[in-house]
Amino acid sequence: MTIEPGDRAFIAASRTDHSVMSAALRAVLDLHEVVPAVAGLFTDHCRTCRTPYPCTTVTAVATALEGSAS
Repeated sequence: MTIEPGDRAFIAASRTDHSVMSAALRAVLDLHEVVPAVAGLFTDHCRTCRTPYPCTTVTAVATALEGSAS
């Protein structure tokens, strides 16, 4: 296996890039937190989307993360 100069830069930046991407993903999920149902009148819903929880954003993130784990 040969490591090219571009590979070295990619590897060197990966630790920082990973932290930045993790922070961005956390910020997105923080925006889409669950608001619990109140007194059985409502279902749990997304604070941002105001749709049933999990919203499409949370579902998309969870699906992508599950796919990357396999």
